[in-house]
Amino acid sequence: MGDGEKVQEGAVFGPFRRLSLLGEGSHGTVWLADQAQPRRRVALKILNGSLASPELAARFRHEAELLAMLEHPGIARLYESGAVEGPSGPVPWLAMEYVDGRPLDAWAAANQPLRQRVDLLEALCRAVHFAHTRGVIHRDLKPSNILVDAQDQPRIIDFGIATAIERGDLTRVTRAGAVLGTLPYMSPEQLDGGTRSDPRWDVYALGAIAYELIGGVLPHPGLGTATSVVAALKIVASHAPTPLGRIAPAARGDLETVVMKAIAPDPGDRYGSAAELADELRRWTQGRPVEAAPAGIGRVLRLFVRRHRALSWAVASTALVLVAATVLSTRMALAEAEARRVAELHLAERDAVNDFLADMLHSSDPEQGAGSDLSLREWLVITRQGFASQSARLPAEARMALAATLGTSLLHLGEPAQAAELLETADALSTRLRGEQAFDTQAIRINAAAAIDPEMHPGEGEKRLRALLQSAEARGDDRLAVLAGIALTTMLETQGRIDEAHELSARTDERASRALGPDDPDALTARHNHAGLLKYRGEFAAAEPLARDVHQRRRAALGDHHPLTLYSYNQLGGILDRLGRVEQAEAIYRETYEARREALGPRHPGTLVTLNNLTALLVQRGALEEAAPLVDALAQATTERFGAEAPRTLMALNQRAYVLEDLGRLDEAEAQLRAIVAAQAAHGGDVHPERLAPRSNLAMLLSKRGSHAEAISTMRAVLDDATGALGAGHPYVGIFRSNYGEILTRAGRPAEARRELRQAQSVLESHLGADHARTRKNRERLRAAGDAA
Repeated sequence: MGDGEKVQEGAVFGPFRRLSLLGEGSHGTVWLADQAQPRRRVALKILNGSLASPELAARFRHEAELLAMLEHPGIARLYESGAVEGPSGPVPWLAMEYVDGRPLDAWAAANQPLRQRVDLLEALCRAVHFAHTRGVIHRDLKPSNILVDAQDQPRIIDFGIATAIERGDLTRVTRAGAVLGTLPYMSPEQLDGGTRSDPRWDVYALGAIAYELIGGVLPHPGLGTATSVVAALKIVASHAPTPLGRIAPAARGDLETVVMKAIAPDPGDRYGSAAELADELRRWTQGRPVEAAPAGIGRVLRLFVRRHRALSWAVASTALVLVAATVLSTRMALAEAEARRVAELHLAERDAVNDFLADMLHSSDPEQGAGSDLSLREWLVITRQGFASQSARLPAEARMALAATLGTSLLHLGEPAQAAELLETADALSTRLRGEQAFDTQAIRINAAAAIDPEMHPGEGEKRLRALLQSAEARGDDRLAVLAGIALTTMLETQGRIDEAHELSARTDERASRALGPDDPDALTARHNHAGLLKYRGEFAAAEPLARDVHQRRRAALGDHHPLTLYSYNQLGGILDRLGRVEQAEAIYRETYEARREALGPRHPGTLVTLNNLTALLVQRGALEEAAPLVDALAQATTERFGAEAPRTLMALNQRAYVLEDLGRLDEAEAQLRAIVAAQAAHGGDVHPERLAPRSNLAMLLSKRGSHAEAISTMRAVLDDATGALGAGHPYVGIFRSNYGEILTRAGRPAEARRELRQAQSVLESHLGADHARTRKNRERLRAAGDAA
């Protein structure tokens, strides 16, 4: 190809056939192209032959290195790179994932709602933060470098002048003092030719993009027509951006504060990372106070009113009634006659409760038809039915106490549907009797929010819990803040939102230990949750001492076989299992399973969790004769208990498919795995770190059966989802990458396999150690791929 030659559509370039021109700049062109082997459509970036100077070629190779490290759903993936010989020397190229989408500014021109724009900005910030955690700063973020796909998800498509942080010679590819970027989106210090890249350069660019996306204009409109860096610097120095709220009234308040902080001229006044900016945008969309502004009580109340206008009027009215009632009751309580009346009332309530419980115990008598040897759950269900039919004869205080106790017990026994109505009843009674802000009312309300069915009322439970947590924190009520934090952590973890849950669990654990003491039951629950989130994040060594501490404290206070002791013991076993201490883990699983089955019954969620853990361990060590009947029982029990497509059932069926495969029943195993994956997809997919396994197992089975193309595409999608949710350095991602490497080896692509397996080896060794079974297995795969190291 000659210097400056215009290539026609359809022309061949190396292994590619160009279809249409996607973009053209001073340094090269981007084409939509077909690649012959493997057969796929790519975005082909070609460096202009006339500009293939050593510096530009080095920067182009640098981009290839950077993109190879960036595997994230928000960043277009690099497939491969190379060069084609031209008249003036080698012409470098990059074959990248083709993103079928609109540029960000074109997407915004379609009058997208403000909430949708902010959601997109948050996703964009998280993709940029991912690049930063891999040592990469973009330095040229702008709308034309961002495409929005059909699902309204942003994809960054060009890291052409990105720079690596602290990566030796790569940081010297660009001459010191050279200014690279697009003027309207460059921070003042970047315009000034700063010699050391800073993540806050990208934070500024994200802020400028946010300003334009929300307000429709640039923070410094004159930069769009500036002809030189000197002129740009004069504009920035002489004119401060107009506050965003003046040009976009819907952004007034916290959103304006967030965006203006992101484009602060002094980098020290900006957010320190793109993740901090993303978190602030998330707080705004959830109606929570942002950290960039002081959380005064008036501001907190305004946010509360914005989210709950009807409820706020009710609270205000109730507060007025309570003030008057408090004055009146204080005077009356001084009277001896009133004191006697209250005492008699309490005696009557006690007698009513005793009579009710006696009736319920009588109803569980075998001679009354309830059957012998009732479990606690069965008795509670009978008692709930009795409460519904007989509670009207009880005083209001007694009805409230019974409804709260029965509802909380059913919730903790894994019966949220049975608990919800009782807890709503208790909430209404407590509000009427004790007031909106009473501790008992708030505690009942936390459990009621936790019991809300997420499928029937999506997002409602989380919204209520966040409001309750905010209210407790504003009032300085540590106990309620801990209870709300525990419930919300559990909800977020169940939804697979591990990073959010981990952040909240760490705060809740710290607050609980400091304010309540390390042996307080609620503090132990908070610590247990925090250990569990560390495990899900792959921080097994950090999780073990926390889990062991909780187990020891609960055992000392409650005994060996108390349900809470067993709960923490099972978690400790799971952490030891991940650390490769399999014998200790197996002993804990067996002891916990037998104790839970006896105390809670064979179909209790806790019992089934331990059985799932035990069968998984048995399968991994090849004990199929023992595992097979256990996994059949597990699959049947979870299906009956939770339904055929519940996440727990699908994981149990995944264990069964694993056993079927090892027994050589490959057709059955494949059919089982395809059914699981289809069920997950029907419910919107599942990126919980421990629920990606069925798709990975399906890919491995397909590879074993010779269906290499489908195996590769399936495993690649698993790896992308896991990396996006957890980051490339997570041990689960290392395990999935190792599986991907083996699939590539089987497909006859050893060079690609070695690249993936080497990355996996680094991750697994750093998290699990050189002697862990997973690490050793990856070394064996490396040798099979032709790596002699």
